[in-house]
Amino acid sequence: GNVFVGSRHSYEVILENKGDIPIDFNLIEPGSIFGPLFNFYPSEGQIAVGELQLIKIVFSSHILGTFTETFKFAIKGAPETLSLRIHGTVIGPTFHFDTSSIKFGNVSYGFVNSRIVTLYNTSDIVMRYRIRIPDDVHGKHVPGDKKGYCGANEFDISPCEGVLNPGHDQRLQVDFV
Repeated sequence: GNVFVGSRHSYEVILENKGDIPIDFNLIEPGSIFGPLFNFYPSEGQIAVGELQLIKIVFSSHILGTFTETFKFAIKGAPETLSLRIHGTVIGPTFHFDTSSIKFGNVSYGFVNSRIVTLYNTSDIVMRYRIRIPDDVHGKHVPGDKKGYCGANEFDISPCEGVLNPGHDQRLQVDFV
């Protein structure tokens, strides 16, 4: 399934010894991009006859994208490895605005017309944002402004940047000048 970038996920699998002798096992380290982002506890050990070994898997990724990882455990004395396949997609933050468009209507030249929109962080992770209006090409960030105010050619957004915790929202004022 989908997991958020930077979030930590834990899973559990069980190794069972159905053989007639104790077994020694160890994880063969993967050489892929996502493989090293998985940690197995324990990654090696011995399992007595008829016993189970719980293995905890912890995953956290700073890389976005879809992955399919096949982890292999070597079993001492066995001709083949034991495989575990894990697949999913690491996604960035999810968010939305409370409106799909801002309607200013008729605006008199030289007068500021303001609208409020709300940005919602719908993800389980902290989201940093910086908002700009691409067609307002002469916009510039005003550094050091504590409100995160961005000056622009025709539009001003306040605050235009910030951090939203999971499940929180931020009201934004959009001024058309």
